[in-house]
Amino acid sequence: MELTDLDRKIINRLSEDLPSDMTPFASLARDQGLDERDLLGKIDHYREHDLLRRFAVIVAHHNAGFVANAMVAWQVPENRIEETAQTMVQFREVSHCYERLSYPNWPYNIYTMIHGRTREQCLAVVRNIAEQTDTNEYKVLFTSREFKKISMRYFDS
Repeated sequence: MELTDLDRKIINRLSEDLPSDMTPFASLARDQGLDERDLLGKIDHYREHDLLRRFAVIVAHHNAGFVANAMVAWQVPENRIEETAQTMVQFREVSHCYERLSYPNWPYNIYTMIHGRTREQCLAVVRNIAEQTDTNEYKVLFTSREFKKISMRYFDS
């Protein structure tokens, strides 16, 4: 698909934080000199052509009091990955759940990011997930420090 300068500008703007008002797309449309309906039509067009896959919310969890964060690496049998992951994502404390390749020296293939107010709260969630999924092989890796969290920028403007 051939992109216009306006398309590039809109895609760049969509990769940034959305305006925090009641009508964020109307605000974005105004900023681009468009009607909200036209902007939403362009967004639909981008999705149809796989130029835009999703919108994501990034919560400033530290500001919300969630200062303990644990990446948990789980060893899940291949034939139980789907059902186990579906159970894991039902926990409200789980913000991310990924499948990754495992290796002989690192047999973990499912990763969850768990947020809590304390390490103990995170560990309680881990134990609960382990019990509900009958998954006992895992490693808990607590966050020490966050270095970077920004959105991707696709075009120079």
